Amino acid sequence: MLLAAALLMIATPRLWVKNKRVQMTYDGRKSERVTLYHGSSDRLLFFLAEPGEPQGVYVFDHARGLWFCPPGDVRKIKILAFTLLHPSACADSEQGKVVAHQDRGEFDIRFTSVSGKPVDVTWQSPPR
Repeated sequence: MLLAAALLMIATPRLWVKNKRVQMTYDGRKSERVTLYHGSSDRLLFFLAEPGEPQGVYVFDHARGLWFCPPGDVRKIKILAFTLLHPSACADSEQGKVVAHQDRGEFDIRFTSVSGKPVDVTWQSPPR
């Protein structure tokens, strides 16, 4: 029982759940090439699969802001994703890159991608 509780305490902050109700405007046009995951403490993790975008993952954490991380920091399995080393992937580390974001609303985030394109990601609240 104690082992299960310890594993849950370690895994839960690193666990992300996919939200299938997401839309993105990329460089002024609608796109479905985004995968969004919700984490604990209102954190967001998303992948952009647009041509010209580097491989990697964006992580939003209220305490650290928006970061771009190398692809090896996260593993995806169907509707779940796991961050390997830190609950917020590479946020606040030497491997990560800070990404300026203009706005983070309750159900959207606007920012400029690492390739310089304007991005607006919106979603519906995950079912409870």
